Amino acid sequence: MLSRMSQSPSVNLPVPPDLVTALASTSRHAHVHEHWVPVDPRWWDSRLTEHGLPGGPLQTPAGRDGRPGITRGQLFALAEDTATGDTEAVLRLLWHVLAWGTGSGYRNQRARVGAVAALGSVEAATRLHGAGKLAATDPVAAYQSMKPRGDHRIRELGPAFFTKYLYFAGAGDAEHRAVIMDTVVATVLRDRYRWTTLSTLPQWRASTYRSYVELVDRWAREAAQRIGRRVSPDEVEVWLYRQ
Repeated sequence: MLSRMSQSPSVNLPVPPDLVTALASTSRHAHVHEHWVPVDPRWWDSRLTEHGLPGGPLQTPAGRDGRPGITRGQLFALAEDTATGDTEAVLRLLWHVLAWGTGSGYRNQRARVGAVAALGSVEAATRLHGAGKLAATDPVAAYQSMKPRGDHRIRELGPAFFTKYLYFAGAGDAEHRAVIMDTVVATVLRDRYRWTTLSTLPQWRASTYRSYVELVDRWAREAAQRIGRRVSPDEVEVWLYRQ
């Protein structure tokens, strides 16, 4: 179910033929679960130790090229441990999501770690867990709850990163509709697929996120009809990111 708050008209972009072609030749597991990003665990472990925060050290098994990294499948597994709202498990997922989200870079990550430390581990985990549970049934309401003045707001954690947390909180559920929205995906939708009113600045309103979720969901359903297998919303998001 999608919240009725801040509704805007659906974006009526046709499903791209190359999306259908790409998904017809792969499985969700290969396309989504195996999506690997290289990270530097030493930077993260140092920051967490510096602030005395739980959830470390990062678990970064070597990828195909021997470098440490994280896959989406690994994040799904970590999310399964957050079901009870355990502070360490929730923050462990957050650190891995943030590291995966920036790869080998650290842009603004020091500020994000500091914001969690300032808020307090227990309060930060409580807010994240609450938002994650809400995302399972109402992704737009969960999105709104993490915006300024929202009940689950954490300073320095903007839409491009909190939608990552909301997505991974779904633990890999193929029906989970709280998909990632970041500047990469927004730029592709605007410049290549002509969502001309979409800003590439990560300050989107809940109404914009609602339109995005509806668009991705529709493309997934239409692609599924054409290729004869179920297509999950996150398969569309991964494909957009890779464009």
